[in-house]
Amino acid sequence: MQKRLGYGQLCKRPRSARLARRALWRVLALGACRAGIAKLCAIMTWNLERRRGRPDLEGRHAIIRLWHVDAYQSVSRISGPEWQLHDGVALHSNDPVLEMHIAADMLIALLSSGTPWRVVIEEEFRSLCPVLQERPEVALVGDTILRRQVLEFGASVRDPPPGPHRLFDTFYRRLILLVFHPGGVSRAMQDHERVVEVAISRLDFCRRYGGSHHLRDAPIARTNAAPTSHIDYREERISRRA
Repeated sequence: MQKRLGYGQLCKRPRSARLARRALWRVLALGACRAGIAKLCAIMTWNLERRRGRPDLEGRHAIIRLWHVDAYQSVSRISGPEWQLHDGVALHSNDPVLEMHIAADMLIALLSSGTPWRVVIEEEFRSLCPVLQERPEVALVGDTILRRQVLEFGASVRDPPPGPHRLFDTFYRRLILLVFHPGGVSRAMQDHERVVEVAISRLDFCRRYGGSHHLRDAPIARTNAAPTSHIDYREERISRRA
């Protein structure tokens, strides 16, 4: 005869799973593990540059790094119609974009001095605006689990399809939160947050962070590639097909 589970037995499983996850994150929060995570972040940054080459643009502290991408569809896991961003700009699959990455190891090192992470990121944004003004890309794009924070920064977000890639990406980004976020374990354990795709139009980014009151004292970002402000990538692709 098949044994039926009572209500109490059913309720024990979720609770035991939560306790196991909490124990795992507390172990990962130990000093040695946190140091290992910081080294993992450095390895991931090195591997990214090994595959993609040097970023086209970097913020003042080289924490925000931008790579030119010819077509947005090559870095997005969502296929379909255009994406209407908050400011009304339509991001198409064949639009050129700047893919944004945060060098977590550099961020962790800078935050150890006690500077709030929002202050660091906004300073990086402001330093990028002077070199973004004449760029041809339609938008700055990326991935994050900080949905609420990027919405506050002015970006649009959307959910990629579920799957192993999204699960791994979410776990890795929670490891980063464990190291640099003041909330530590409690922040990293917020299960309701998953990786989302993020985009903000280049024009809107410059409007938000490139005003004269911002640029007056903002150091200029570093440019690691030849200037491309005279190129219209959409016209170039059309001419190739002609």
